[in-house]
Amino acid sequence: MTPMITPLLLVVAIASQPPSPSKPVLSEQQQRNAARQQSNPKDQNPPTAVVAPTSTGVSQPPAVNPTNDPSSGGNQPSPQDAEWWSATLPDWIVAIFAIVVAVIGGFQWVATQTANKHNALIERGYVVLSHTPPGLRPDGKGGLVVSLSIQNNGNTPADILGGQFAWSATKQVGYLWVEVHEVAKFPPAFIGPKDSLMMLDLPVPIPPEQLGGTVWLTGHIDYRDRFGDIHQGGYGRRYVSTNTINTLIFDDSTTGTNYDRPIPKKECKEKGYKRKQ
Repeated sequence: MTPMITPLLLVVAIASQPPSPSKPVLSEQQQRNAARQQSNPKDQNPPTAVVAPTSTGVSQPPAVNPTNDPSSGGNQPSPQDAEWWSATLPDWIVAIFAIVVAVIGGFQWVATQTANKHNALIERGYVVLSHTPPGLRPDGKGGLVVSLSIQNNGNTPADILGGQFAWSATKQVGYLWVEVHEVAKFPPAFIGPKDSLMMLDLPVPIPPEQLGGTVWLTGHIDYRDRFGDIHQGGYGRRYVSTNTINTLIFDDSTTGTNYDRPIPKKECKEKGYKRKQ
């Protein structure tokens, strides 16, 4: 602590010294007159009495400042104009010290903002949609059901704002677009850190004739973290009926359906979501 205080005390001690008086700055004509008087002291005129002017009732023109008279060669620098560069050493030290403090403060502000962003990324909630094994399975009544799990893998709570779960199917190879059939919507809810919400035995009404092709289960969860930002977590799996441990799997066709992204302001406005401060 002492090595840091010593230079600060030195700067304060130097800055507290009274500034040395600066010499008056003479104009060029005054300098010539002074030089002439020093070379010829006999030519100096004796002092004359100064008679105060009497009021005659006639207004006199204002005196012209020779430093501002255009006929005398334009504006001449005054002693006040030259004071900024005639500052003493303590003045310069204080000015440089103030600039250094301002620069350090700017770097600290940038570092604080960056740290806050990193802290939000680390501490915010991460809500994902998943399913419990064995995935999509027969319900014993001729239909199919699935149990879903909404998990918060983050370190802080989150508010579930909405979401959707659906199925889609196609018999075409190299498909570009398939029709999505909604199965359920997710209502608003609160979810704590490292917590989960379950939706058990959700019926998925897929027609039997569609099961011969490629079937996907997809969905998303919209949620707001504790820092006020709104995100969307995506879910996508392909149905493989021959798997016994887990009938819903990842593959190349589900790559774009699993994500976590911020929801843009325009989309939030369309859905009626509000960012909390």
